[in-house]
Order: sequence, then C-alpha cells, then structure tokens
Amino acid sequence: MAADILLYKTDRVPVGEDQVQHIEFTRTIARKFNHLYGQTFKEPKEMVMRISKRLKGLDDPTKKMSKSSANPLNYIALLDSAEAIQQKIKSAVTDSGREIKYDEKNKPAISNLMNIYSLFSSKSPEEIESQYAGKGYAEFKKDLAEIIIEGLKPLQKRFQEIVNDRSYLEKVIKEGAEKADAIASQTL
Repeated sequence: MAADILLYKTDRVPVGEDQVQHIEFTRTIARKFNHLYGQTFKEPKEMVMRISKRLKGLDDPTKKMSKSSANPLNYIALLDSAEAIQQKIKSAVTDSGREIKYDEKNKPAISNLMNIYSLFSSKSPEEIESQYAGKGYAEFKKDLAEIIIEGLKPLQKRFQEIVNDRSYLEKVIKEGAEKADAIASQTL
C-alpha cells in the first residue's frame, strides 16, 4: 500500500478510520526518504470518509464487516442482488428486545444496522430512532434492505454499462496504464 501511494505521488488517500495508521506509516517513509535523498515523495494525507464509524459484521457486531469473511452473511457486497441483500439484512444479528435504539455498548447489533442505514439515508442515528419509535426489528430491517438496494442501484447500473461496453473498458484500461506508467517511470 505504501509503495503504491508513494510511487504514484498521491496527495490524499480516502480511508476509513481503521486505515489511518497505514497513511501515517507511508508519510513517515516519505519523510525519512526525502530527508536522506532529497525531495522525492509527496507526504500523503488521509481523507477519512464522511462516516468514520467502523461497520461491523452483520453476523457478529463485535467484529468488523469484511468481504474476506468466510461467512457471506457478514457483509453486503456492492454487486449483491436485491434478493441477496434482503436475505443478508433479514438474517442480520439483532439484540435482545425489539426497540430501535442507538446504544453501541448495550445494543451493538441494532446500532451497527443503524450506522448502515445512516450511511445510505444521510439520517442521524437519532433521526432513525425517532422514525422507528414503537416499531420492531422486522419493519426496520425491511426498510434497511430497501434503502441499501436503492442506494446501490446507480452503482450497479453503471457497473453493468461499463462491463457490457468492452471497447470503452479497454480504452480506459489503456489510458490509465499509460498515465500510471508515466507517473511511475518519473518517480522511479
């Protein structure tokens, strides 16, 4: 990761809060190299995404959500079908009780689902709490699945357009490789 950031003279790197230490490490390498050999590398800065909360696994709210999890019910993939998303959210672990209340310590599972809802709706956990006052997990999960499905539709549609346009894809790959090669060659 550090080599790629430095090689391509990256200024800002979009990361989640769990990746900030990698950018700090990269910045340290750049600073030390530049001190020894002259100004060569940019010192990158992290760009922590809008929500810095770590999303937890749908199957275990004590561990982070990860596409490398052995359990596919742990995460929502960007290209998951509507049916898969509905099933994953329906199967997501919840806390005892049925109150939709944001409390990461005492209700980590529903708080995690509320964080996901917040990402897709731009509503705060407090607004979500108010919206679902007196309602149960089933209704909340149904709505959460729908908001995720709708939120991913533009990305999934664009992905399919790109995948189906082979000439466009080859053009972008060729242009990207040429641009990356020019930057990397200069740095090397």
